[in-house]
Amino acid sequence: HEHEVEATAMHADKTQAQVIRDLHSLGLYNREEARKIVLALAGRLLNDRHPVAEETPTMALIENRDINLEEVHEAVARTGILPRELLEITMAVCISTQLDFTVPLWLIVVGNPSSMKTELVKFLRGVKDKVYYISSMTENAFASGYMPLDGSPPKDLLARLNGKLLLVRDLTTLFSLNEESLKKILGDMTSIFDGEFEKFTATRGLVAYKALFPFVGCITPAILNRHHTYVHQLGSRFMFYRVPIASDEERRRGFGIAWSKASRKQQIENATLLVSSFCHQAIKRLEQT
Repeated sequence: HEHEVEATAMHADKTQAQVIRDLHSLGLYNREEARKIVLALAGRLLNDRHPVAEETPTMALIENRDINLEEVHEAVARTGILPRELLEITMAVCISTQLDFTVPLWLIVVGNPSSMKTELVKFLRGVKDKVYYISSMTENAFASGYMPLDGSPPKDLLARLNGKLLLVRDLTTLFSLNEESLKKILGDMTSIFDGEFEKFTATRGLVAYKALFPFVGCITPAILNRHHTYVHQLGSRFMFYRVPIASDEERRRGFGIAWSKASRKQQIENATLLVSSFCHQAIKRLEQT
């Protein structure tokens, strides 16, 4: 048991050969005993890992009256400085989940820290049954070779996304991977955008999905510029929106919001309610047409 505890603490990115060498260094020369520990660690050490999805908060959306666009803009303006056109573009991407597009809308919001990127994606989290929100993405995020040790079916992200909006709060983790890993996941995204995704793994065999979904992700200019060549690998598949630098008047207004006695958390919750309700109502109308 003591050996198992030590082995479990080993770094999760080690190869099988490194794991075996470490087991030998722990004194596990019994092949059967080493085999059992390797199997027990397979899910953690030898297979791919999935991104942790954050549950969409339960929110009672407004359905007893129509939400107009100006009301939404006023609520969002009380939370910080966010371009009106960016909010409308992002809501349009969300509403497109109900449109029969053969080409999905994929949007990357490029902005400096504290430019309301995080708040923007969170405004959409309340849209019922239409949004899948994750904090970040890693290698093999969409589908992996991982087989749960309890025998349950694999929980691939891609299997859950068809017809939903994928929100990624921060793409920094993805673009911080080494070059080979980054090229791999961008290649996966190219296949997914084109409508079909297939790969073969030693543990699961052929993994294939067809999924069509809109996407919104956020990143800072410094990280994106570092990998400009690889981003172009996606061609015109992504729309990029660069958050403009705030004007002097916008900065003054932003400071006023920051120093206001009004609860910003409450203002954000109210804006989330109105943005999500607006998108939900628009989707419902499209369902009825």
